[in-house]
Amino acid sequence: MLVWFGWLLVSGFVHLLLTILGGRGELGTMVNIVAWAGLPYALRDLVRAGAMLTSKQLIQTTGLAGFTPAGDGNISLFLISALALIDIYLIWHSVLLVIGTRAGSKLSLVRTLTGILVTVLLALALQASIGYGAAKLSDLRIIQPIVY
Repeated sequence: MLVWFGWLLVSGFVHLLLTILGGRGELGTMVNIVAWAGLPYALRDLVRAGAMLTSKQLIQTTGLAGFTPAGDGNISLFLISALALIDIYLIWHSVLLVIGTRAGSKLSLVRTLTGILVTVLLALALQASIGYGAAKLSDLRIIQPIVY
């Protein structure tokens, strides 16, 4: 369900930004482009599954999250959540989006890059905020049960 929601949200936002920047593409075309550009994520999941099956261990840190300094602060938690999303598959996805949207909207390279970059950064910020919130909520402990 989350994949469908993210796919529709990204394709709608890319279409909106490229229309604001002067593009004349159609929403249906943009939905197809975003769907096909998402194939690197399927490959990433296959690679992760293969790595876990062969090593018989869970993957501890994903993306660039291993480069964040260890700490308990809010900024550290947000950085870990954000950098865990950045990997070669995100870059591949972004390149495919640029190629597809440039052909579909007939915009210049600078405008297409601007639209895709803003969309990817907003999507990353939204996903990192959700990860940050989940990390903050995972530390909650019930000290005293509620008795009525």
